[in-house]
Amino acid sequence: MFKAIMKPPSDAHKVPLAIKYLFDLFDKEGKTHDVDGSILKTWKNNSFLARFWVQVITHPNFIFDIAPMRSVEVALDIISRMFLDSCSAVKIKFTKKSPVNRLLYTKEIENYRPLVDQFYSSVRDMPDFTRSELVKELEESGKNFSGLFSKSSTLSHLHLYAEEHYPELIKTLEEDEFEGNNDITDELRAILDKD
Repeated sequence: MFKAIMKPPSDAHKVPLAIKYLFDLFDKEGKTHDVDGSILKTWKNNSFLARFWVQVITHPNFIFDIAPMRSVEVALDIISRMFLDSCSAVKIKFTKKSPVNRLLYTKEIENYRPLVDQFYSSVRDMPDFTRSELVKELEESGKNFSGLFSKSSTLSHLHLYAEEHYPELIKTLEEDEFEGNNDITDELRAILDKD
């Protein structure tokens, strides 16, 4: 999994232009403000790896319509922790006092650390692109994912949100000058069985 995520861009494997754009922005701002390389790596780790991939790894139910199981969650937490430790800008020293779950993967980290640097370097070396190419790719990505995500999971999350924020939603809908006849307000009340 780690090698698939950190695979350098090639003709057969394209890294999204949005990632190239973001990493170039970090590099440009880092150069402008004389930011240390380890901080730049941390920015990239936090934006791409920690905020996206770690969430996907630890919460597959965000993408797939599956019920989380505690035993699987524990295993995925260990994998995501290894992923983060492998990407750390500073080499982590493990001792006998380190948590057992972190000691499980100490040998693997040394194999993965160079892959991270190689990935970031290869993204930096990708050819530049135009804004219109970026917009086109983002539009295509949006089309590719239509209907892919679980509707029932999405509706469930929307329902929970509506339940939690019911008073604020009703107040906003009632004050909306375009709502006029309050059809949406009535429908929300009916869905949530509130009168």
